[in-house]
Amino acid sequence: MNTNRIRIVLGGGLAVVFLLALDLGFPRKLPSIPAQRHTTWTALLNDSTQSAALPSFLRKRLSIYLWVGSFGSPKPGHYRFSTRISLFAWIRALEQGRQTPVRLVLNKQRTPYRLAAFLGQKLMADSAAWMAVLKDSVDLDSGRWDAQNNLLLFLPDTYEVYWTVAPMVFVERMRGEYRRFWSPERIKRAQAQGLSPREALILASIIEEETQYEAERPRIAGVYLNRLRIGMPLQADPTIKFALGRFDLRRIGLDHTLTVSPYNTYRRTGLPPGPVCVPSKNALRAVLAPENHSFLYFCADPLRAGTHRFATTFAEHTRNAQLYRKSLDRRGVKIQS
Repeated sequence: MNTNRIRIVLGGGLAVVFLLALDLGFPRKLPSIPAQRHTTWTALLNDSTQSAALPSFLRKRLSIYLWVGSFGSPKPGHYRFSTRISLFAWIRALEQGRQTPVRLVLNKQRTPYRLAAFLGQKLMADSAAWMAVLKDSVDLDSGRWDAQNNLLLFLPDTYEVYWTVAPMVFVERMRGEYRRFWSPERIKRAQAQGLSPREALILASIIEEETQYEAERPRIAGVYLNRLRIGMPLQADPTIKFALGRFDLRRIGLDHTLTVSPYNTYRRTGLPPGPVCVPSKNALRAVLAPENHSFLYFCADPLRAGTHRFATTFAEHTRNAQLYRKSLDRRGVKIQS
C-alpha cells in the first residue's frame, strides 16, 4: 500500500472517530428508564419493554459506541433525565448507577399482603421479597410485632427512596422514621389517654376506617376512649370487616358480630391485637387530642351522609340506630351473609 493510500485510510479512520466522539458528546433530549433491571447492555437493548422507551436512533448508536468504546456494565435503577445531556453522560449514568430517587407515596393499606403488593409494583424487589421481610417480627414498644403490626411502621407520607433499595434496608429506615415520629411530646400525649404509641395507632386505624369526615374524628376518638376507660366493648364495625376480610360490607348484621376472631370488638373488650389499616396522621392526631365529652355511642346519620349521631344513653342510641336501619331498608341495603 503506498503512502498516499495509508494517509487516506488513517485520515478517514480519524474522521470517523472524530464524528463518533462529536456525536457521543452532543447534548440532546434522551429517554428516561424508570425500571432498568439489566446488568448487560445487550440485555438492555434486547428487552422489548425497555426498547419501547429507546428510539431506534439511540439503539443503533448505542450498539456502535458499545462496540467501539470501553464501557462498564449498566446497573439496575430508576433513571430520569429531565434536561438535555450527551449520550456519553447517559451511558455513564447507567454505568455508574446514578439513579434518580423514586417519590414513594405511602397511603392506607389494610394488610401486609396489600402493602407488599404495592411496594412490589413501585420498587425493584417483588412482593414475595417484601412479604418475607414484613413477616419478620420486630421489637418495638416493649413487645414483639407481627406482620399486621408492622404495618404501623409505614405511616402515610411521601418518601424518597432508590428503586433498587433492599426490602430489609427500607424496613430498617421505616423503623427509624417510626422512632423519630414518636417524639417525647407525642408519647406523653398518648400516655395521657392510657395508651402506648402502638395502641394509639391501633385506635387511630379504627377511626380511619370509621369516617373520612375530619371534624368528627376527635369526637369518635372520645367515644372509644370513654369505652376503654370503663371496660366497655368498642363494638367497632371496622374490626368486624377486618375479621371477615370483607371491607366492602355496607351493613353489619348480628351474625357478623358473632365472628370468632381476636379482632372482633363486639365479643372482646379492649383494643384488637393489631391495626385494621395504616392510619393517617390526622386520625392519630384525633386520638392524641380527643374531644372531651360523655358520649358512649354513635351511629351513622341518615340525613347527613358521612356524619354520625352521638348519644350518652343506650335508649337514645337505640332511637338513632332505628332511624338509620329504616334508611338502609328504604335504600335497599341488605345484610349480606
